[in-house]
Amino acid sequence: MNIVEHQIAFGQKLKNIRNSLNLTQQEFCDKVNIEVSNLSKWENGKGYPSVPTLLKIAEQLKIEPNELLNVKYYDKTLIKDLLINEIEKLSEQELLLALKVLKLMNEELKKN
Repeated sequence: MNIVEHQIAFGQKLKNIRNSLNLTQQEFCDKVNIEVSNLSKWENGKGYPSVPTLLKIAEQLKIEPNELLNVKYYDKTLIKDLLINEIEKLSEQELLLALKVLKLMNEELKKN
């Protein structure tokens, strides 16, 4: 599954869950504190929310973020694309912090 197919699948899943809760886009956006234009974009397979927004959405839907993202369909290229997409949104200070976190994670993984 490439990134475009994944974005479409993510959007459809988000929309299906929202509809199963009988919420309009506006009602859902009010609950999660996001713009309708953003939700519409995601539901139409044109991108992803930021990680903090994804976490808010998952919390509101009372599901795990992985369930929304269908992590089981990820491949290495898709993960890299998603990371690059998030990295491009970061400030210089946030980039340095992210790098530190990744290095610490890598060190911990090597121990195990």
